[in-house]
Amino acid sequence: MAFCAVTASAQVIVSTDARRDYVVVDLYSGETIDIYYDTVTWRTINRVNTLPVDYYIIRYTDVTQKPDTVHGVTGLIVNDLIMKAEDGKWMFNDGKVKWDGSELKMKDKYGRKVKWENGSMKIKDWNNKYKNEKGDGAKYKEEWDKIKWKDHEMKIEQGTQKTKIEN
Repeated sequence: MAFCAVTASAQVIVSTDARRDYVVVDLYSGETIDIYYDTVTWRTINRVNTLPVDYYIIRYTDVTQKPDTVHGVTGLIVNDLIMKAEDGKWMFNDGKVKWDGSELKMKDKYGRKVKWENGSMKIKDWNNKYKNEKGDGAKYKEEWDKIKWKDHEMKIEQGTQKTKIEN
């Protein structure tokens, strides 16, 4: 069986039963689980008990690589974006992520903006701006790169670079 998770940077993690570079761990129990992603209901499902998995951990066999926490609905890596509520349930930190059950919007620590809705994902990547403080009027701006993913199709729009020098 193949497993695929889409990360916030539009990377796809794929593994087969023949070669596994990681194990999937239930965030609540700490137990290793076998999962699949249901593209009809947009849910990650535990193969053994057939229940939805809200969050899980990808623990890599390479011990130098830190584990990643994944949101079961979107497949996005959500390290540092979730917190444990008083009732013991894990949930998104509302200050970092907006989630209404069918649409997710977040901005990560690198400035990328991610929007996920019903299997479609859009990512706006880093924006660089520079203004020369020496007063010679030089300005530099690089607009957002955009990545759109829908139905196994990915489009990448390269941002434009603008340089303006005022004399």
